[in-house]
Amino acid sequence: MIDSYHPQGHTIEVGPTEIKGSSTDLKKKTAKKITKGGKNKNEVDMKIWYSWVEICSKKYGISKYLALALAEVESSKGRLRYRFGWISKTYCGPYGIHKCFGKKWDIENPYVNTEVGIRALAQHIKRQGSLRKALRKYNTGDGHSKFIRYCRRIEYLAARNEREKVFDKER
Repeated sequence: MIDSYHPQGHTIEVGPTEIKGSSTDLKKKTAKKITKGGKNKNEVDMKIWYSWVEICSKKYGISKYLALALAEVESSKGRLRYRFGWISKTYCGPYGIHKCFGKKWDIENPYVNTEVGIRALAQHIKRQGSLRKALRKYNTGDGHSKFIRYCRRIEYLAARNEREKVFDKER
């Protein structure tokens, strides 16, 4: 449950405010967490989540802009950039983690889901040697033409995120 988990006990600094404890400590800017029934079970504080993406990206040595782009591609729908919780019967967002990983991790928790997704991408990049090969390992279900669009979209969004300095805007 979100309220009982704080990313590895980190203190996350967000602008002039220091946030400690659970994700419900600061509720200024939130995104709905969608559950299997489509109801708003919890809310995710987006400032804390963006900070957690930065922490995990730094921990695993990948670009925070790339990590954010992956979350957007894996979980966006319509006007929603990121979806948290179950985004289908088999995948949990924001990183589209397959339900089989639920045996090992609490993938419904957006902070755990985020760390698992970023860690997996970082490991694939290290093992495969290139972003495209790593993305093929991360998302193996699409045919060639869909996969090329998937890669291009991630590359485009990573560049957009960096150009727009999205992490600075969220503070």
